[in-house]
Amino acid sequence: MKRTIVLTCLAAAALAVPASAARADRAAYVSRVNAVCRSFTPKMKTAETAGKAAYAAGNARRYAYELGVVLGLSLKEADEVEHVPVPADFAKAMARPLAGLKRVAAAERTVLARALAGDEAGFIVAFSHLSAVGSPLNRELDAVGLRDCGSNQT
Repeated sequence: MKRTIVLTCLAAAALAVPASAARADRAAYVSRVNAVCRSFTPKMKTAETAGKAAYAAGNARRYAYELGVVLGLSLKEADEVEHVPVPADFAKAMARPLAGLKRVAAAERTVLARALAGDEAGFIVAFSHLSAVGSPLNRELDAVGLRDCGSNQT
């Protein structure tokens, strides 16, 4: 009888360990990715503020520079986020936000390419596409607990 109780307790404990480990892996992943995003936020905010000031002053060259800084930082941030290994139990939940990051990164690269080519009309089209592609991303990131990559960053 004692042996049956002990074996039952051991089996229950063995089943509980993977579940709690999975929660710990997910929490560690969310914490790590949020930390990555938090490290970029001050730099992006500084460039965004400088860009707004340049725009208000009519300094198109400085505005374009600051926009390039923001886009470059965003690309670097997305790359770092994508390189954080996703726990297996969280992969399904992260599929949509990671796909969204890739779509936004592709749109950002197009915006930069059009700007560097001096293609004003192409830049405007690419920038409006970036806005459309990027708008649902904050909600997707927030939904999986990555608020520092989503709504806290904008």
